[in-house]
Amino acid sequence: MNIVIYLIFYLTLFTLGEVIRSLVFKDQTKIFGVNISVFNPLFFLFFAANTVFFLNFFLPGLNIVYGVWIFSFLILFLKLKTINIDFVFLIPPLIISALLGFSIYGIDFHYDAGFYHLLNQSWIIREKVVFGLSNIMFPLGNQSLYEYLSTLFWISDNFINLHYLNLSFITVFFHFIFEITKNGNSNFLRLAGITITVFGFLDNVGYRGGANGFPNLQHIGKPDITVAVLVIIFNILIINYLVSNDISHINMKLILFFGIFLIQIKPTSMYILLIIFIHFFSTNFSFLKAKSNFRFIISAVLLNFFWVLKNVITTGCLLFPVSFTCFYSLPWSNQNLVNEANKHYSDAYLPYKIGTNPIEWFDSWREVNVNNQIMINFLLSFVCIYFLLKLFTVKSNKKSSKSFAVKTYLWISLISFFISVPLFRYSYGILSSLILVLVVDRSLKFDLSQKRILNNLLLIIILISPGLVVRGYSYINFINMPTNYIELKIPSIQFTKSQFYGELPIKETLNPNKKCWINVECNPEDKQISKREYFGYVFLSEEND
Repeated sequence: MNIVIYLIFYLTLFTLGEVIRSLVFKDQTKIFGVNISVFNPLFFLFFAANTVFFLNFFLPGLNIVYGVWIFSFLILFLKLKTINIDFVFLIPPLIISALLGFSIYGIDFHYDAGFYHLLNQSWIIREKVVFGLSNIMFPLGNQSLYEYLSTLFWISDNFINLHYLNLSFITVFFHFIFEITKNGNSNFLRLAGITITVFGFLDNVGYRGGANGFPNLQHIGKPDITVAVLVIIFNILIINYLVSNDISHINMKLILFFGIFLIQIKPTSMYILLIIFIHFFSTNFSFLKAKSNFRFIISAVLLNFFWVLKNVITTGCLLFPVSFTCFYSLPWSNQNLVNEANKHYSDAYLPYKIGTNPIEWFDSWREVNVNNQIMINFLLSFVCIYFLLKLFTVKSNKKSSKSFAVKTYLWISLISFFISVPLFRYSYGILSSLILVLVVDRSLKFDLSQKRILNNLLLIIILISPGLVVRGYSYINFINMPTNYIELKIPSIQFTKSQFYGELPIKETLNPNKKCWINVECNPEDKQISKREYFGYVFLSEEND
């Protein structure tokens, strides 16, 4: 039942995205030989999420969410006669969606969902942008676009739709890999599609059963796989743009679209600005100088201005919790909170501190969580793919500065991971992209399009590979209850009044870790919070003794 519902969910996003594509990217139907309709769901999700984000400066999110859906379906109805959807093109993503849909039968809330993600979304739904929101607890300072996006799928008290949201990104990812392998107009694209697929298969074998850094399914509430998908798509597109010496401004606009989307969801992904700058510098900033790009550039600048403004309003910092970007003179700014956040990330995830002994640091870091397991499996996969490429591909004799720049960027991406927040679920996109250093200047020894049996076999393998991402217990659960409708509801939990502000969650069987879930009156750390309201806006600040 849920699989059918997810298929309808995906088709709805695809169709609404086709409306956005026809309005915004009307001059472009393909990028590097690939039909850009493969990105339709992402087009809709980007514009819908940013609509909620922007209007939340002036209205509570609930009003906006209703408006977004009504307006979206109204535009769809008005544009219905002009939309031409190739139903053959939809066969691959529907197969992928059906396979990924089995994961619904083994899904649950991620720990952080009840801890702060759902609480963040609840504040967005109930209030206009909140001044000093992070004062309740520092994780609320990490308010990414994913939180605004998730509010669009709060339906009644069933949160299974948030899993459908995650699945839609993974469906686009596998469909994209399928399309670049089948229709990509360069050796790099086709070889990248094949190599990423092989890397995905190797994720299922190895030390302690596998896990090499390839994106996998997460429980509800986390955006890490969404980030990984956007990182891989962005990197493949911009690397191909550079190594193929493309000068199309239309293609660059689409690539920058993914870059903006990515940074809004994960600000620590700003390392991608390096390769964008490399391109702009190598072309004498022609993209920025072109009058035809003026409207796009202004829109991007305004969007990022409001994003930074939102950060200052909710945390007092341009980029929380980077201390030198904070304005501690603001009444809601909290230096102790910034210090607490930085201490947490440093103590819990052990980022490398420049100047310390790298060997001693690495020995300590690899003992955290499953770092050691994933690093060993990644290295095994890297070596395996290296020898496979040596066997089936040839290296270009031409030395290219672009290829060198791309490889440097990919290695710097890995370094940025190690010196920021080196938790491995944050690295899936980086590690999967790092495999591309082996591909950049290589090509197959044979023309794959002339090997029809091998080509079709590869495409079939790509289509069924999403089935390997789904956990075994999900298939078992489906076999045991194939017709059941899966719902995911927040537990009924108890609160007690705080002596300072709001309510404290009570430790009980259904809430052993005393999470707030969706209660905006929750004060989990029993802080002395001052809550005031001016002109319809909530101001939160921490009172010091």
